[in-house]
Amino acid sequence: MTSHPTVTPNDLRRDPELAIFDVLDHTLKLTVYALVAIHPELTDPERPFWLHEDSGTGRAAKLVVGCSEELIKAVCDYRTAILRAREAEINETLPF
Repeated sequence: MTSHPTVTPNDLRRDPELAIFDVLDHTLKLTVYALVAIHPELTDPERPFWLHEDSGTGRAAKLVVGCSEELIKAVCDYRTAILRAREAEINETLPF
């Protein structure tokens, strides 16, 4: 999972949605870490299927981790789009 620079007040003045995206990003990552700590088989693709915990919580944890990873990627994509928009705006204002 990638890390992003800390959101600054200037970032929030320009793009206030970054505040909640920052909180969401950290929350999702902590959720994945906690679930992997409880269910280590989630990150071990070589572990034989018969050793996987086949419980309700294990299956639910796998689903939550998968959804969290997709949402983390979506937040990252949004941040990237913001940076590209800023760069494009800067390039438009340059006199050369």
